[in-house]
Amino acid sequence: MTIDQLLDYESAASLLGCSPRLIRKLADTRAIATVKVGGLVRIEPAAIEAYIARRRREVVG
Repeated sequence: MTIDQLLDYESAASLLGCSPRLIRKLADTRAIATVKVGGLVRIEPAAIEAYIARRRREVVG
């Protein structure tokens, strides 16, 4: 992974189809893993995938 592959709040929100505010809340509550780069908070694409996997609801029936 390179630094170019890390996502900011806006990019992560775009992937999930939600607001950057929700991504910030998920990061603050540690529901999604983040990486600190200096004073910036970045998110690995794998952390987005892991969050989706944990939240997946399987079809019943």
